[in-house]
Amino acid sequence: MAKKQQEVQERHLLLLNDRGIRVVELVNNVVSLGRQTVNDIVVDCELISRIHSTFFRVPLFNTRSHQYRIIDGSPKQTRSKHGIAVNRKRCLMHNLEHGDIITFSQGKKAPIQGIYLKIKIIDEKFPQYLSIILKTKEITEKTRDSIDVLSRAFRARRGTSVLELEAKDSGVHP
Repeated sequence: MAKKQQEVQERHLLLLNDRGIRVVELVNNVVSLGRQTVNDIVVDCELISRIHSTFFRVPLFNTRSHQYRIIDGSPKQTRSKHGIAVNRKRCLMHNLEHGDIITFSQGKKAPIQGIYLKIKIIDEKFPQYLSIILKTKEITEKTRDSIDVLSRAFRARRGTSVLELEAKDSGVHP
């Protein structure tokens, strides 16, 4: 009996550190992040503008894939008060790539940051993958590198469960 081929999905995630770590899956064509409750991603922090940034889904030429572009502020050209930075460089707009670290605020308290993750993963393994990355304590380059190694290892071993990888590759995950 032939084994049923499992569906591999491309997922776009934002690992965000606002009052703890959470994962937001980017699925809409336009996703807003800000302090107001009308935003798709609400961040309750006085350093975050009402509409702090917007993610736009951008198709990649000659593929079925896409990426997300982040802009500072709203689509109506209203910039946020404190701006955004990607990989420590302030910007008004950036085409995101897997592993980019986005800083939404800098202040006396810990900064509000996120890591953009683009991963192809089997649907049934996705909850296990999430359970591992949600163990992250903070957003740093080391965290990003650990998640990147985990993501590459997971893609390389499709038949291996993420939980098996966690046991085998101690020190690799966040």
